[in-house]
Amino acid sequence: MAEMCGNGLRVAAKYVYDSLDTSDKHARTMLFETGRGTLSVEVVEVDSNGLASQLRINMGTPLLSAAAIPCTAACDSATPFPIKNADGRALTVHAIGMGNPHCVHFLEAKDDELDSFPVSQWGSFIERNIELFPKRTNVEFVRVASRSEVHQRTWERGSGETQACGTGACATVVAGILTNRLDHDVSVHLRGGILRISWPGPEHAVMMTGPATLVFQGSITPTQLKMMVDCGSTS
Repeated sequence: MAEMCGNGLRVAAKYVYDSLDTSDKHARTMLFETGRGTLSVEVVEVDSNGLASQLRINMGTPLLSAAAIPCTAACDSATPFPIKNADGRALTVHAIGMGNPHCVHFLEAKDDELDSFPVSQWGSFIERNIELFPKRTNVEFVRVASRSEVHQRTWERGSGETQACGTGACATVVAGILTNRLDHDVSVHLRGGILRISWPGPEHAVMMTGPATLVFQGSITPTQLKMMVDCGSTS
């Protein structure tokens, strides 16, 4: 089971806010207990029906030491290191912790375009490199468009490639700022949409702003929920 999910926290906050009585919606900031600790979520925009449409999460201070991520590489997050596959090809990566482990690779000029990059091949290989990442890792593949804009694909630990990853977007921006690729307020283009990530620098929290939309409603029994949790804990 994942320790932390930024997108999951955002939609959970929308659900809670939208479920409140109108008289209770004057306070737009909520606190959630997560595997990362207590995090705050602010509703920054509502739609014409008074439902949350844009939310900002205080994602906490990034974990930059190898031991905290955890990663066994003998360096901190600002220092890149190579990972070699069975064919001897190497990717240069950065390790970042956002309450869960991340490994960020910035595509270089010699790399293929992001759309054709072999994300599944490299993502699966890096995720399972438990010598470097004892708890396995999420992997971000990033093309920098400008100092305030990047395009990202994410291979998520235990899930494969996903349409978006909030903690991954945060890890990407942190790595980009530490290496002077990016400014402190960045739009991250994911296959599922755009997130706005801001980070003043070390010792400060990362802020993530993005949309949340209701797509369907349903119900689940306690037994079904337990089965899902048990399944997730073994992935």
